[in-house]
Amino acid sequence: EARKQVEIKSTPYSESRDINMIFKADSTLQTIINTFEHRTTDPNEFENLLSVMFHIIKGSSFDLLLSAASANGTLPALVSKLLFFNEGTQESMGESNKVAQNRAALFDMTFLMLVYMVQCFSTSVLLGDNQDGFFPRWAKLCMPEPGHVKPLDSFKELGCQESIVDGLLQQVMQGNIRTQVVMWNQVCSNVHDVMKEILLGVEMGSINAETYSRLTLPLYNKLCCLPICIGSWLVSMSHYGEGEAKGQRPSAMAVLDRFINISGEEDTDTRPYFAKRSNLMTNILKKMRREMEEPIQAENNAGKTQLSVAFDKLWESLWEKQLLDIAGTKEMAKLFNIGGTQWFMEMLVEKIVVQVYQEDVSRCTEMVFSIMHIDLAACTLSLLLYIIPNILTGNSLSNCLCYPAGNALARLTVSALAAVLKMKNSGPYVTKRRLRSVELDDLCNTHTQPVKLRKLSSMESVPGGDPSLQQEQLIVQAHLGLFELLSGVGSQATLSPKLEFVACILEECVKLRAEDCSTLLSPLSPSLVTNLIKLQPDRFPIQTLVR
Repeated sequence: EARKQVEIKSTPYSESRDINMIFKADSTLQTIINTFEHRTTDPNEFENLLSVMFHIIKGSSFDLLLSAASANGTLPALVSKLLFFNEGTQESMGESNKVAQNRAALFDMTFLMLVYMVQCFSTSVLLGDNQDGFFPRWAKLCMPEPGHVKPLDSFKELGCQESIVDGLLQQVMQGNIRTQVVMWNQVCSNVHDVMKEILLGVEMGSINAETYSRLTLPLYNKLCCLPICIGSWLVSMSHYGEGEAKGQRPSAMAVLDRFINISGEEDTDTRPYFAKRSNLMTNILKKMRREMEEPIQAENNAGKTQLSVAFDKLWESLWEKQLLDIAGTKEMAKLFNIGGTQWFMEMLVEKIVVQVYQEDVSRCTEMVFSIMHIDLAACTLSLLLYIIPNILTGNSLSNCLCYPAGNALARLTVSALAAVLKMKNSGPYVTKRRLRSVELDDLCNTHTQPVKLRKLSSMESVPGGDPSLQQEQLIVQAHLGLFELLSGVGSQATLSPKLEFVACILEECVKLRAEDCSTLLSPLSPSLVTNLIKLQPDRFPIQTLVR
């Protein structure tokens, strides 16, 4: 059924947002999809397909088309056709030089367009019937997404082969990567190892700056998707602590900048539509580069400072009253909403740490536990995934382990965990937000958190994305993650404040009712208990060990 034309009245808003251009892109999009439906990956079609795709990505057309496609539901169809063309141009049993150049350009163009779409919509845009193809597999294993950098080991799962790496290195040394009868999916799977060998040569001193510049040029001047594959590896390498400069070796960011700023963007007969491909590659690499940069937080820090002042003022008022009344709870909830869970928990824990007398520490801990009920699940997840791991790894608030703060923090951790395990579906006191599941996922799956949660398999995932069930799964995983961390800390051979904290956690668990104690200690490692008893034989009486 044909869609009805909607008459748009001219307003300053519609002109500024260019609504008419998006509607025009909507009609153009349907024409493009219909054109793609009648195209195949026969070599005779390559030039026509390249021409169509050039018009898709020139100027701001691609962004407008993606906006229209996501709005009218045709995005999956567009992705499906691009995946089909990309898959169909990966290899050839035999071809002329001209056909090989067009096949390489079409593979390159579709690869770049798909990467750009994943950067806009995440890998969820690839859901469909083409899950086993090369590109969906590469994107899910290797491509960095905003806030989600893939592990280095994932690159090995692409099937890297030394013979292919050696062949590519030889071609790079000769200054030209061949295009005839080449399996481009294998090249993309191995090109990061080629860059790795070049960087190793620079580090060892066998490759000077001039040779390095010469060797990196062939990795760019035929297919612009090769720097994308290298860039993904560089982002992962940088994120996992291996991207720093060593000797003469440039840093991962410097290598990425080399591809962003490289020259030679003209079209030629052997490089059809290369200038536009190069421009699209540059935009993609710039987005990847942001994953390697330290976030600029000047404004955020200023805002957080003001929030901290407001928090301190409110806390002093509540502390004098010795009561958390309804008005105070509402004000705390406002600060929680503005500052976020992690900031909020850091402020609360700091209040426990600054107390000196045992009586004040106990009263403060009880008040903090009460305030955490503003959103008990989120606050507990923040405590288990950020606060406690950072303290035990020495990244922040190391004085938290000193008496009496360490004991109080152990009691708070156990109390919060016991409560949230009994009320896994508890909602927040604050106004219920529509994207609750997204907020919890962001809290539990960022690349900055010390404790990583295990990814759920398709059999474990929640059908329909029920937020309450997802919250329950995250709590259970955080519980397991905490005890894994405690097992690591508890394996130390000498007494330390960290080991004392672990012992306090176990003692606080034992103080609970038998049912709650059993639930909390279910992930407890026997080796942890054995090591604690070995170091402190008189610490745990028989009654405690029996429980």
